[in-house]
Amino acid sequence: TFALPGMKSTNVAGFTAKKMIPQGMCTAGAYILISAYDKNGDDESVIYVMSRSSKSYITTIVLPNKTKAGGIAYDSKNKNIWISNGKAVSYIPYDTISKAVTTGDSYTEVAEYSGTYTVPLTASYIGYYNGMLWVGAFHENKTSNAYGYQIGSVDGKPSLTYKNTMSMPSRTRAITFDSEGYLYLTRSSRTKLSMSGY
Repeated sequence: TFALPGMKSTNVAGFTAKKMIPQGMCTAGAYILISAYDKNGDDESVIYVMSRSSKSYITTIVLPNKTKAGGIAYDSKNKNIWISNGKAVSYIPYDTISKAVTTGDSYTEVAEYSGTYTVPLTASYIGYYNGMLWVGAFHENKTSNAYGYQIGSVDGKPSLTYKNTMSMPSRTRAITFDSEGYLYLTRSSRTKLSMSGY
């Protein structure tokens, strides 16, 4: 086990955010990456970079917008970090993480995503396995579909081609795959009596 960084305060490009809400998590090479957004909506979303071996915090990547960043996945084949971004998925190169760690700075700002691709839902979670990026939406009371996109390359940039759909249970929050292709998911309900699906 390890403590999530940034829960008391997060340095977002020189501004202190005290209400960051952790969202997605993935492993990427030597790192554990955790996405988070500012509950107050004042500051940009971030990715906390942690050492996979020591479980210690290293640095923060400041994203170019205030997306909820509910899902994050590492495409080990093409070396990109994919982030859910409203009704789209966006990516930044893995090199962005490596360079940020090398500088030793407390944060690195990403001026813009390297690419953004529209999807037919609000991307709440994403996962990667064997060349496919899976994207799904949270629904409280019904099953929904996760869409599978084959990751290719066009002129040196990633491309996404829709290939498959799988049915997911209600209240799915996050997914991941193990090395044998088994899918694992987390489900959770609302946290207040005033909200449906409590």
